[in-house]
Amino acid sequence: MGRGEIYKCSKCGNEYSVYFGTGFSFDSVYGETMEDVASGKYGEERKELLEKVKYIAVDSESDVYICGNCGFWKQEQGLGLYKPKNPEKIAKEKFGDKTVEELGYVPYVMRYKLLEDYRLVKTYVHRCDKCGRRMRRATEEDLGRLPCPVCGTENLMTRQILWD
Repeated sequence: MGRGEIYKCSKCGNEYSVYFGTGFSFDSVYGETMEDVASGKYGEERKELLEKVKYIAVDSESDVYICGNCGFWKQEQGLGLYKPKNPEKIAKEKFGDKTVEELGYVPYVMRYKLLEDYRLVKTYVHRCDKCGRRMRRATEEDLGRLPCPVCGTENLMTRQILWD
């Protein structure tokens, strides 16, 4: 399931939106994200963890990140790496007609499963494009007044979209 939030700036009239989830394409997005980690796109340390930790998983779901210094926000994948709490249990999970053990990898892991069956081993630090400072994941309160990317005016969400 995916959802989106649409905003219209009360000052300059700019419409902007954020989207969460990937719907039915989650497994493809997850696979592409794992390929990016394996290629070193997110650093050598992550690449090495992927090679060393059996059944490691990545948070490929998208969130809004906000800079506490300058207020700039952007939408990015979480990108934390997670190690299974019980690799034997994960090995027995089925994807289609094969188990993870037969496949040799986990095809995808949704965030709720990351929180239940895995533990965080490597966070991803989101950096502000404007000032370079560390960003934090937006709360529901933050999203309720997300500032316009053009003029900076805080606005309320005008519409919500649900898909899949």
